[in-house]
Amino acid sequence: GNPSEVIRFKDQLQATIPQTTSVTTSMADLEMESTLIAISGDNGKNWYFLDTSMYQVADLRKDIPEISPDLKIPAPKQPKFIPKQ
Repeated sequence: GNPSEVIRFKDQLQATIPQTTSVTTSMADLEMESTLIAISGDNGKNWYFLDTSMYQVADLRKDIPEISPDLKIPAPKQPKFIPKQ
């Protein structure tokens, strides 16, 4: 997806990027939507990404205080499971 606005916080550039992962098997299709946090400590030369799909937003901010409070991180969505007929 399209990245959010880039935020400068504690000498880092930070943004979020929506991500959709699709898996197809012979029995079902699975679609998962998640958000990546993109972080650069060198003005955008190199970026590191954190997948937020396994975290509650409050826990993520508590465990990683370097994440800007202005960064909007949506709550994780339930995966879509579509059985094949």
